Amino acid sequence: MKQSRKTVEWIGVGEEDLSIMAHHVLVDVVRRLVLFTIPKVCCTELIKLMRRMIGAGNWRDLPHYTADRPFLKKLGVKRVEQIVNDPAWTKAILLRDPAERLLSAYLDKYIYTGGYAANVFREGGRYMPFDEFLGYVLDPNRDTRRPTGLHEKADPHWRPQHLVGPVEKFGPAFTHVGDYHDRRTWIRDVLQSVDGWEFFGRDGWGVDERRAIFESNDHPQRTGAGGRMREFYDRETLRAVYQAYAGDIAFARRWRINLVKHADLLA
Repeated sequence: MKQSRKTVEWIGVGEEDLSIMAHHVLVDVVRRLVLFTIPKVCCTELIKLMRRMIGAGNWRDLPHYTADRPFLKKLGVKRVEQIVNDPAWTKAILLRDPAERLLSAYLDKYIYTGGYAANVFREGGRYMPFDEFLGYVLDPNRDTRRPTGLHEKADPHWRPQHLVGPVEKFGPAFTHVGDYHDRRTWIRDVLQSVDGWEFFGRDGWGVDERRAIFESNDHPQRTGAGGRMREFYDRETLRAVYQAYAGDIAFARRWRINLVKHADLLA
């Protein structure tokens, strides 16, 4: 959904903001596009897209450790502040149902792979039961030195989306806020706003390299979480997760996006 910035006050940017951007905020200075990426919300494909837009020849490769990722923070405080407050720039973010995203993170990091997150709460946490995982995540802890809880230093794969990078602070600057369940429409709108759809989004994607971005879900890290909600959640646990991620749900409502996609399980 596109929003107007006519009445938005100036947003100041400091060194701390650049620090917490980490690798989550990307920029294409030629097309004046800033893209906020959220782990477990198509972030791998979106980073691939930005690398394609800057001309990386190997843009289809897994991008998380490539040296040419175009981080916004590299431009420095003054330039970032100008960009954030310039209504001529497109600034976009995609959001996802928090319970679905949390399950996707669990399946990806604790079941399907032996990745680093399997050791976040206890060593060798791979195949950790979902209820044990939820216990750590929903812990009321707010001490950022500890991994449990949902504070601003929690693992980014399940950290609340509005706390990943300076999303909450920069929220008023967004021009395109999208819903994961309508991601194809969102990315087309984003790319059309910078005259990039035909060149970077319309084709070249998928295992056959002939599809549009998000036309198919054949990424190796896909988890199918949306179709497995009843397998892992009951009414009580789902309600607890939605309550814990109330900040994400409220953040999305500013753009008339309802992130609660599985309310039927609460009936």
